[in-house]
Amino acid sequence: MNKTLTIIFFLWVLLASCQKDFTINSPVTTQVTTDDSTLLSMIVSIDTAAPATLDTLEKFTYQYDNLKRLIKHEYVSYSNGVINPTDIFRNKYYYFYNGTDTLPFKQIDTLQENTSVNARTIFHTYQNEKIIFDSLVYTLPVNSIQVYKYIYFANKVVDTFIQYPISPVPTTSAYGGYRVNYRQTLNNNIITSIDSTFNYSTFATPFSYNFDNSTKETISYDNSKNPFYKFKNLNTYPYYNDKSTLLGNIDGSQIINQSINDPKNFQLILTFGSYTLTYNYEYKANGYPKVARIINNVVAPAIIYKQLFFYTN
Repeated sequence: MNKTLTIIFFLWVLLASCQKDFTINSPVTTQVTTDDSTLLSMIVSIDTAAPATLDTLEKFTYQYDNLKRLIKHEYVSYSNGVINPTDIFRNKYYYFYNGTDTLPFKQIDTLQENTSVNARTIFHTYQNEKIIFDSLVYTLPVNSIQVYKYIYFANKVVDTFIQYPISPVPTTSAYGGYRVNYRQTLNNNIITSIDSTFNYSTFATPFSYNFDNSTKETISYDNSKNPFYKFKNLNTYPYYNDKSTLLGNIDGSQIINQSINDPKNFQLILTFGSYTLTYNYEYKANGYPKVARIINNVVAPAIIYKQLFFYTN
């Protein structure tokens, strides 16, 4: 019996020793994780002068498929911190792809302001990953077809457009125009942009082009990574100036979304005046912005906005 107890005790000690050898200690305070996500999931714009419960101005959300291609982009504005159901301004943009293509062949936009809805379907044609032809079919407020063609040169692009009512009354009611857009770039950043727009109407006899307006933009940049650069080829109007003051809306091809780095100073000169924007950022470890503070100097005192960036893998 004593011999048996001795053997059992020996085996128990051996088993305990083996278990100790395979014990894994997991330190709690030494593990470091790095947030390396680069795809935008949401941007929240905040009015820094408003109280915390009322400071939300707008939200931009982005959804992707399993190939990490943008399939939906939504914009919602807020009033007093909430979406007002009787005075809503909401934009939704849907993108459609053929197979594993990285650029969409079709885009559907629904724009809702108050109780009216403006819907359009856009078909894109590319060459060397640049949009050279757009066909826009509007269903509201009127049925019409608008065609855009883009011709690219070393320092400019010529954008011609013409719109045809689907049921024209009278039949000569087509109209259109063209833009001449000059660009100066440096290290994949657009630093100067000059756009001049001309419109014509077939109601004129003979029809003629009339100068509409001209804008000039100058932009300087930091060395950080612009998350919107991933979307630069998704813009319907690849060189059209967008007068929005905040980052986030990729439709209308905001010029500040077409550069590889984040803007620091932005000046827009219009026919009737000008304004400037100044951007200050807080960055993630991977160089993408997580917070942007935007100073709008168009009025005195200047308006300061804050934007929070959220990402997904």
